[in-house]
Amino acid sequence: MSNSATQPPFKVIIVGAGLAGSLLANGLARHNVDFEVYERQEKNSKREGYQIRLGEATFIGMRACLDQDQIDSISKHFGRSVSSQAPILYDKHFRKIFEPGLDPNYTQSSPISRVILQNALREPLDTMSKIHYQKKFKDFEICPGLHRDIVAVNFDDGTSDVCDILLAADGNNSQINNLCGLNNIEEISSFRSFLTRCDLPLSVCRRLSPDPSSPIATLQDGKTLYFQVYMPGDMTARFENADAENEEELASCMLGVGFFVDRMATSRSFESLSQAEKWDAVDHLFWDWSPKQ
Repeated sequence: MSNSATQPPFKVIIVGAGLAGSLLANGLARHNVDFEVYERQEKNSKREGYQIRLGEATFIGMRACLDQDQIDSISKHFGRSVSSQAPILYDKHFRKIFEPGLDPNYTQSSPISRVILQNALREPLDTMSKIHYQKKFKDFEICPGLHRDIVAVNFDDGTSDVCDILLAADGNNSQINNLCGLNNIEEISSFRSFLTRCDLPLSVCRRLSPDPSSPIATLQDGKTLYFQVYMPGDMTARFENADAENEEELASCMLGVGFFVDRMATSRSFESLSQAEKWDAVDHLFWDWSPKQ
């Protein structure tokens, strides 16, 4: 029987420093588990901050992985008032159908910028030098060790590391997922979605009709539309104050549309269209929807 005192410490490698990988890494650090995180992107890569909504299931995970000070710091960036309500469902003529927020069983959620949340989760890991950037995962192998089997993880630059548990947090195109033989993520080519984000001055935000107190969602004729305004909590008072000094202070908004490709009025393949042509084709799909949307 081997002496446990001579065994190397238990170690975890996480591939992917996105939201899931970074949150889990914080949890491992909190419980003094040895770990390393490998991320293929550069440390300061510029990526757009799309909005996401966090529900109770997310908060359960945050409470398990983060200290209260970290949670409080992240909570300051949640959208307040003008964007914290549940989405309202409309038909394509902009007639209200259903308000989920009025249902007592509806689970509330809070909006936040994806980049703001990701930066907050990565900050303590960067301080500990636990995230290794520009490390693209290549493959892994199980190797017999002196005391137990280990996982050897290899990267494109020729470097490698070893661990007891390899965790895949490398997104919906996960290489690890495929190498494990799961292959449970299938691409749906018949349905497409477009997502865009832009800055929104307060002066414009106030003129929106209806007011942006809730996200807007429409699903009809095999098409979907989603629109949401995101305003950090510290901007809420200035939104409500029409005499605010800086009317051009920026909130942001997000628009997402989805549709079946075979309903597009073009004989060319969707992939062959330029970005402008794709938007024109999508715009044509919604020609009979209310201009308010």
